[in-house]
Amino acid sequence: MPKASTAGLSSGYQITEYTASSELNPNLFSTGGLIAIPILQVFEEKELGKLLENEVISIRISPENEGRAFYLLSKFCQFQSLPEHIFALRRADLRFLEEAGIPYEKIG
Repeated sequence: MPKASTAGLSSGYQITEYTASSELNPNLFSTGGLIAIPILQVFEEKELGKLLENEVISIRISPENEGRAFYLLSKFCQFQSLPEHIFALRRADLRFLEEAGIPYEKIG
């Protein structure tokens, strides 16, 4: 296949200068010129629990509790603070708010 042609490619994500990998690589550290897609295979129920803990969710915190929540979360976890008192964080990190008695509302 000539490099200038995309004919015969099985995926729009393949790049004409490289050969796409036939296996899915679970990380992106060393792709060696191949396109890798991060995947997670769940074989047991306990692995599904880990997947749910790492799910990023959005919550809304009341303006009067926002300062305390921001301070607490910034000490213990990674999160995003968005407009209108919305925070995006891992589901497992909600425990910090619950232990501190800071009420929140799940969005979506």
